[in-house]
Amino acid sequence: MEYWTIKDGHHAGPFSAMQLADMGIMPDTPVWHEGLPDWVPASQIAEISAIMVARQNAPQPMPAPAAPQPVYASHAPLRPEPQGAPAPAPGEECPPVYLGWSIVAMLLCCMPLGVLAIIFSAQVRPAWRSGNIAKARRASERAQWCIILTMSVGLVLSIFCGVFRGAAGI
Repeated sequence: MEYWTIKDGHHAGPFSAMQLADMGIMPDTPVWHEGLPDWVPASQIAEISAIMVARQNAPQPMPAPAAPQPVYASHAPLRPEPQGAPAPAPGEECPPVYLGWSIVAMLLCCMPLGVLAIIFSAQVRPAWRSGNIAKARRASERAQWCIILTMSVGLVLSIFCGVFRGAAGI
């Protein structure tokens, strides 16, 4: 049998009962077929009503499981964060990192102590983020001391070299 319906304010059809159901008509959608004196709700036509009821009672397909998101090494923590570590206080700032000063000290003054200063500087933020405030402060202080020692050694060596160059007449 062929059916007509009203779609977007206009008569549409002819459709089969299955096509109407596929269109997502509602039980109160007006439908007409040859032999009916007037438009009737879709729920009053046995064939269409049976299809709509069967679709309501049919088991719904399960949504496909989401694909697992890959974990890249750069995003995975290297070691688990300590449980119960104190989080930084809301207004408390991270201790100074001194990374720029460490690099300058290493390049211009004394490489071994400068490398040590860079290592301590690199430990400040990770310790802070993991909530280990004491370790962050300790690494910051050590970086600062290594920079001071590096600059001092560099200054002493440059004075020492200057004195010997002057004495040697170079």
